[in-house]
Amino acid sequence: MGEREPRAGGLSETTGDAYRTIVDYAGQPLFLVDVVHTGDAPRFEIDRFNLAYEDQTGLSLEDARGLTPREWLGDDVGSTLEEKYHECLETQARLRYEERLEFPSGTEIWETTLTPVLVDGEVSQLVGTTREVTDRRRARRERTRSRDLLRHTEALANTGGWELDVRTDALRWTRGTRRIFGVSASFEPTLEDALAFYHPDDRDAIRDAIDRCRTDGVPYDLEARIVRADGPERWVRSRGAAVVEDGAVHTLRGAVQDVTRTRRQERELGRQNERLAAFSRVVSHDLRNPLNVAQGALSVVETDSEHDDLEQIAAALDRMETIVDETLALAREGQAVADVEWVDVEPIVDDCWQLVDTTAATLELEVDGRIRADADRLRHVYENLFRNAVEHSSTSPRSHARGDDSAGVTVRVGTLEDGFFVEDDGPGIPAAEREAIFEPGYTTGDGNTGFGLPIVRRIADAHGWTVTVTDGPAGGARFEFSGVELENG
Repeated sequence: MGEREPRAGGLSETTGDAYRTIVDYAGQPLFLVDVVHTGDAPRFEIDRFNLAYEDQTGLSLEDARGLTPREWLGDDVGSTLEEKYHECLETQARLRYEERLEFPSGTEIWETTLTPVLVDGEVSQLVGTTREVTDRRRARRERTRSRDLLRHTEALANTGGWELDVRTDALRWTRGTRRIFGVSASFEPTLEDALAFYHPDDRDAIRDAIDRCRTDGVPYDLEARIVRADGPERWVRSRGAAVVEDGAVHTLRGAVQDVTRTRRQERELGRQNERLAAFSRVVSHDLRNPLNVAQGALSVVETDSEHDDLEQIAAALDRMETIVDETLALAREGQAVADVEWVDVEPIVDDCWQLVDTTAATLELEVDGRIRADADRLRHVYENLFRNAVEHSSTSPRSHARGDDSAGVTVRVGTLEDGFFVEDDGPGIPAAEREAIFEPGYTTGDGNTGFGLPIVRRIADAHGWTVTVTDGPAGGARFEFSGVELENG
């Protein structure tokens, strides 16, 4: 069969043993498809695979020769391939596409180039060259996922990354870093450009830290102010570390994080602590001193008189003293925790249980390990929750029905995946009241100050924990603390 000039990317048909030998022994997988022009629609029949195709796909020419793609691979895959064959036939031009083939080892992705063979202006065959690209596609998808993850993580944490080549001073910023500094995605900074964003009073500290890192490999972690490109001043935490190869610093890599909100919260917390300290001084001196004077005078009068009103006065003064003590505790426990340590839970729980009037109550301790906390404040948590469980159980309708002052309440202490819980089988706390109980002064019992549970929340907040209230398994109240560092025994 003679040769003709190709049209729109087509090949001239070549016949003979030499042609088939070239096809069979080519290193790249090749296949031939006959185009049979019968009736209204052409029929595509598999004519030939070369050895490389059989080796790499595991498919056999004996199973496919003379069959259409549908007959060979089934309707789903076959129809997709035939659509590509029709497209190549109609355009009479080279076509590149990807196909997914199912093998016993799994799904593989193949990149195929299909070329029409023209005879007398009509396509008589399609020549396909193909290669398996599964790993490359997976790697590309993984890179895309990694970039998306980095972008979303930077946005959520308000963080960005950077890299400096110390040999060329070429600086690279991630998208998150550009966002923090208020520049466009196309902005390519130099080292001096980056330093110029820092506040004049903080710029030298950053420059010195970078110089020590690139010269001696000393990492740094410091906070400084920047002035964004669009004007606002922000606080950032800047960190950097050296990448050392063959004993020499080649690259610096680091991160920058916008910590403006944290700075503002710290300032506000400082102001709140100052106000709490002033309040504590007022309560401690201006209220406690006259209270002590009144209690002292009352003790003198009580020795000379047995009037019933004196007992009421003494009770009122004792009540005032309790309020003063718990008000001071509320102010004190709201301050941030400075020193924490690993605390054994079991002995602390046992000690706290003995300090509360739990004569008719039962403790079930299901914890063996340690909590990282301020030990004194942790004691206040357990004491207040134990007292709350006993007191509310004793005032519940159920306790009166049983004629038991403590309602025989059972209190259980245990651990969670990221914290601990204290629960009881008492009357529980209605869902509508579960937030109000943490407000100072809120109480449903006579004689209670309403400060116990607010103190519990203040202590949790000071540790960075979260405390929530829910129903216990036995219908009582369950206090759960999360965000706690635990160490199992």
